Amino acid sequence: MLHKERVCSMFKQLEPHKRIDFMCGMLNLCHPFELRFFGSYVEDLAKKDFNSLREAEGKANNRNELTKCIEADDKSFRSKVAVYLALLKSSSRTCANFIYDMLENHIQKSLSVISDMDEPTVLNILLVLAMAMNHPAFQYSQKMRMYDWYENAKKAAEQILKVILQEI
Repeated sequence: MLHKERVCSMFKQLEPHKRIDFMCGMLNLCHPFELRFFGSYVEDLAKKDFNSLREAEGKANNRNELTKCIEADDKSFRSKVAVYLALLKSSSRTCANFIYDMLENHIQKSLSVISDMDEPTVLNILLVLAMAMNHPAFQYSQKMRMYDWYENAKKAAEQILKVILQEI
């Protein structure tokens, strides 16, 4: 059996998209009472940042504000979408649909040139997709499509990493 320190050390070393995917998988293994406890625990942890994130949360759950995200360059777009996904309410289906449409357009373009991207860019794409495919505001069919994009981007990231290691 793994010791708590080893698990925490391993978790800390994971890339953000892998931490999100890991945590979502672990939470899916919990019983309802455990989930309620974790919900309370996370809610308490999040209180300290509530005021500083209130304005951004309003933007993340406002379709009109999300339209401004389309005009951003690729790097800025992915950064904004990551923040908006973190703050998107689980009941905000209209905004989730809009974000999905934006992602579909952006990711399709990105996946066609992903082999030419640097590692941080690909990791950023993976983070956004990991957040989106696990977010409760999205429909099941959307999550499955995003999972496919995530797997394709993961394969591309592995190829990029192999090339980088060969160059060293």
